Amino acid sequence: MVEHKALAFEVIECYKCHVQFCVTKEHNESLLQSKTSFFCPNGHSQIYTGKSDKEIVGELKQKINVCSLARRELSQELDRKDKSIKAYKMLYCKEKKARKNG
Repeated sequence: MVEHKALAFEVIECYKCHVQFCVTKEHNESLLQSKTSFFCPNGHSQIYTGKSDKEIVGELKQKINVCSLARRELSQELDRKDKSIKAYKMLYCKEKKARKNG
């Protein structure tokens, strides 16, 4: 018995003649990753020069991690400054009372 795997296709449109053609999803991913040239049915050369979805997602995850770290650091700095301000206020109030009583 022979099993047939269902193929998933993606539609590509030629940038020059606008003819639409299909390639398998796996082949399209390969073209995106390798950035090698391929041709439309009318012979026009095509190439993916931009970033693949996986590359974009990876970069965005990295930016999220950097922003998360920066946010934690800023939050810690804000806490330190807040504690410092409270300490100065307490000191000021003590000195003010001492002057008033003294």
